[in-house]
Amino acid sequence: MSGVAFSIILLVLVTVCTVYSVGLMMQAVEMTGYNSYAELSKKLFGRGWDHFTVVLTWLFTFGTCVGYVIAIGRLLEPVLSDPSLPEFLALRGWQSRGDKCNLVCGMFSLSLPKEINSLRYASAVGVICIYYFIACIVVHSVQHGFRGGKLRDDVAMFKSGNGAIEGLSIFMFSYLCHMNCFSIFGEMRKPSARRMTLHTACSMSLCCIAYIVAGFFWLRRLWGRGDGHCSRVL
Repeated sequence: MSGVAFSIILLVLVTVCTVYSVGLMMQAVEMTGYNSYAELSKKLFGRGWDHFTVVLTWLFTFGTCVGYVIAIGRLLEPVLSDPSLPEFLALRGWQSRGDKCNLVCGMFSLSLPKEINSLRYASAVGVICIYYFIACIVVHSVQHGFRGGKLRDDVAMFKSGNGAIEGLSIFMFSYLCHMNCFSIFGEMRKPSARRMTLHTACSMSLCCIAYIVAGFFWLRRLWGRGDGHCSRVL
């Protein structure tokens, strides 16, 4: 929607801004000693701002959870509509059951531990699955998305108008990792703003590379074919 080159520029810009913002937050924690959004809001802006911050935090986390459930549902939809599946699995009710199972067994259960460190194994499995998915996209695109071994010529590098900045909102949502920063900072062995910024830079760089590879190769496959399930998720 923004053009290939412009999308990459936006993605890199959002990556840099994310690392910078996390670094500023951790510097504020070091200087004030307040290790939460609510505490920072109350001490720096006054009474009542902590409640306002808690409401915003709840709205954000709830909306994020709903977004992920919808994304998983869109991934399950083409799987459950495969003609090779048994007839009873192709019914609409199975997708609804899959969404509920993902919400209860996946997201709800992973939100119960008190410490972020308790989720390290689940996070590792999730990251492995994501990179496996990206590898599948690359292989599928190489097999079907090229013409004569060359890239297709019908892809815009830059776009203009309001549509060109639509991708910015998607990238900003994709990089909203700030909710867990305070907990991660508090559980570090030697917490410091410098170390937290360095770790954030490494993780965000990996995310940036993953987004660029997945988006570029999936675009090669779907350009000119309309919208698809996986393209909406990506």
